[in-house]
Amino acid sequence: MTAVKICGFTQEQDLINACNSGISAAGFVLYTKSPRAVTIERAAQLCSVLPPFVCPVLLFVNAPAAEVLQALQLIPNALLQFHGDEDADYCEQFHHPFLKARSEERRVGKECR
Repeated sequence: MTAVKICGFTQEQDLINACNSGISAAGFVLYTKSPRAVTIERAAQLCSVLPPFVCPVLLFVNAPAAEVLQALQLIPNALLQFHGDEDADYCEQFHHPFLKARSEERRVGKECR
């Protein structure tokens, strides 16, 4: 079975439709500069409609640790996803499962463009 994650949900019906289509994970953008951003409270509301076995994923970009902890209080079963300049120590301080995204530029360097 292939796992499928869709990110950027802001509306219940979109989330329900995706779940009915068989997604494995639903992502919620907690980065205010994104056009798909939601508040932590809104993410918690949206997570309340998730069926069993669909994993909530909370996406952060260089967020203060207090913000991540607040989100985990409201959505404790979430997987964390970091998209900024967070280092391993930052990501591991939460003692919670996480994904760390890397940009192509960081991975291969500017000279490879």
